[in-house]
Amino acid sequence: MRWLISLLLVTSWAHADEVDNWLGRMQRAGETQNFQGTLIIRQHDQLHAMRVVHGQGERGEGSWDTLESMNGEHRRVIRRDTLVVTLFPDKNLATRVHDSIGRDVKSLPLHPQLPRDLASLKQIYQVQLAGEDRVAGWPAQIIELLPKDQYRYGFRLWLARDNGLLLRCDLLGERGEVIEQVMYSQLTTMKPVPPPGVPDLTNWRVIDIDAGRQAMPEAANIHWKVDRLPAGFRLIHAAAMPSVAAAETDDSHTQAQPTQVQHLIFSDGMTSVSVFVEERVPDNKLLVGVSRMGAVNAFGQSLNGHHVTVIGEVPMLTVRQIAQSLVHAEREPVSHD
Repeated sequence: MRWLISLLLVTSWAHADEVDNWLGRMQRAGETQNFQGTLIIRQHDQLHAMRVVHGQGERGEGSWDTLESMNGEHRRVIRRDTLVVTLFPDKNLATRVHDSIGRDVKSLPLHPQLPRDLASLKQIYQVQLAGEDRVAGWPAQIIELLPKDQYRYGFRLWLARDNGLLLRCDLLGERGEVIEQVMYSQLTTMKPVPPPGVPDLTNWRVIDIDAGRQAMPEAANIHWKVDRLPAGFRLIHAAAMPSVAAAETDDSHTQAQPTQVQHLIFSDGMTSVSVFVEERVPDNKLLVGVSRMGAVNAFGQSLNGHHVTVIGEVPMLTVRQIAQSLVHAEREPVSHD
């Protein structure tokens, strides 16, 4: 009997080492590989195709990406370092998101990015090998990340056996069903090429957003916290920004101080949840109750003269609990209207 127990333990350790090796390869692939391909996104029962190019800068210049929609509204995204430019040619509109204090605005949310701390990840997800397959002509190893509680979705990842690149990702619902999917239909690696230039936007309508400036000094005035934050989630970002209504106002002569929305982001390393808190204004059509679109759940409610909206690619239980346990950090827990 002892030899059987020892054999099972050795097998378990070997599988754990192999899983860690694959996760490490996935992390390194995103930081070292240059590739281009066609990415298919299945979201909200719709299919979107994007042309993706990812490069690694030479001489420590950092990575870069270009994305271009292949169906639906024409959109092109260019990311270099902490600058993300999104072009909407049909509207002659561009947005520029820059971070003046070097915060991470680099990742483009096409598929999950593994956290550095894999040990913490395995406290909230059961990570296991799940067979082999082929995606876009590439032999692939399948890895599953199954949640250990009901506060998050699961993931099934297809990693290229050659280099660890993520070829496909399925987001798994509470019953294990696929609720969202991203997959390369064609993918090739390439030699390093110069990063793309940022186009001349002289004749475009441009919306500039400084993510770094938004996070300071207003963030010092954010005093909200979540009393019953689900295990594994932690605050990764806090900022104040203009309300949607103020952002949509195209009147540069308006002297009134725009309404500020306090924005908190919580993450467990694989997924994130956004919390928006703003002063309640009569006749504002804000979400009250629950809303769902595909994998995205949202919950809104009034809260002592404020309105709270929580949204994320997590189960409804998660957004509801976060909203209903929000408190002011300098006061007793606030009551819910």
